[in-house]
Amino acid sequence: MADRPSNDRVPLRDYIDLRWHDHESVHKADIEARQRALDSMDRRLDGMNEFRETLNDVVNKAVSRDVYDQRHAELERRIQQIEKDMVRQGALDAANEELRRTRKALAYAITGGVVITMVAAVIDVAIRLTAK
Repeated sequence: MADRPSNDRVPLRDYIDLRWHDHESVHKADIEARQRALDSMDRRLDGMNEFRETLNDVVNKAVSRDVYDQRHAELERRIQQIEKDMVRQGALDAANEELRRTRKALAYAITGGVVITMVAAVIDVAIRLTAK
C-alpha cells in the first residue's frame, strides 16, 4: 500500500486482501461468540443434569405414601398395645401391692395368734404346776 497512486485508487490485490482480512475478522468473531455461547450452554446443561440427578436421588430414596401409611398404621397398633400393656401392668402392680399388704396383715395375725397361744400355753402350764 505504500506505493499507492495519489488518486485514491487501491490496487485490486490490496483491496481483496483488505476485504478478505475484514471477512476473516467477522467470521473469527462469530466463531468465538458461538464458542462462548456453546460453553455457557454446556455449563447450564451440566447444572440442569446435576439438578435432575439430585431429583432422581430424592425420588428414589423417598418412601411411597402406601409404604408410609402401612408402617405408620403398624406403629400406631404397637403404641396402642404398649398403652394397653402399661394399663394392665398398672392394674397388676396395684393388685400386687394389695396382695403384699394382705400377706403382711396375715403374717401379723398369725404371729399374734402364735404369741397368744404360747402365752396361753405358758399360763396353762403355770396353773397346772401350781395346782399340784
